[in-house]
Amino acid sequence: MPEIDKSISISDFRESLSNYLRECVDFGRRLVLTHRGESQAVVISMADWNSMMETLEVLSNPEMMAQIIASEADIKAGRTHPASAIFDQIDHDLAAGDE
Repeated sequence: MPEIDKSISISDFRESLSNYLRECVDFGRRLVLTHRGESQAVVISMADWNSMMETLEVLSNPEMMAQIIASEADIKAGRTHPASAIFDQIDHDLAAGDE
């Protein structure tokens, strides 16, 4: 799980909003906003948000999860091929199609 980079009060966040947003967007920092010492909200970049939503989509899709589990079993069983061999085969097949 990604770690929180900084906890700041909501008032401090409000005072330096653009700077804190820049930290999130430009540097991928994750901020926890606090009120009276209690965590209230998290601020992350849109890139982090999209990544988390994509991950949730995969995790909540039974077919995708089944494929991931099957792929992991293939890896453990040695049923894999180096990427270079796959690309060589594609190149070969494409060249054969040109004949």
